[in-house]
Amino acid sequence: SADRAITVEGGVSIDKFLSSKTTVLSRSSQSLDTNSAGEVTGTFSADSSGTADVTLIDNNIATATNDITVTNAQLAVETNVSEITLPASNQTVQINTTAQHDSEAVNGASITINGSGVDKSGTTGADGLLNVSNVKPSDAGTIQVNATKSKYDMGQATIDVVRQSVALN
Repeated sequence: SADRAITVEGGVSIDKFLSSKTTVLSRSSQSLDTNSAGEVTGTFSADSSGTADVTLIDNNIATATNDITVTNAQLAVETNVSEITLPASNQTVQINTTAQHDSEAVNGASITINGSGVDKSGTTGADGLLNVSNVKPSDAGTIQVNATKSKYDMGQATIDVVRQSVALN
């Protein structure tokens, strides 16, 4: 027996303890067969998070039904800049947004960039990228980068804004 993860289209993952070498049915009446090791691989479609029933079937007889939890996938956010030193000139910040479970680019994620005098927003393209130009922080602190999209949990990254150190002689 081992934990098995079933990846679901739309960035949703189904996790359930499976130990039987049978067919798995989800709430959408789709099925997948386990291999000789009792592992399930493949894709189910789910349109929302919540709970669903999984039925283990052996020779067309339902042997067990269990609830599973369908959870949103996590967005992963990376920036090409981790620190900006004041006084700063206008910079272009590239934001890369992917699904954390498979590293696939996420198209259409809403991005907000706030903090240290910066307030910008945009949407990622098919490649999961957004280039934000004219980023010029005015205060030391942290710029928060947030990515959101339906059926995903929010992803975050930060950019530190520091003052230039001055050497005294």
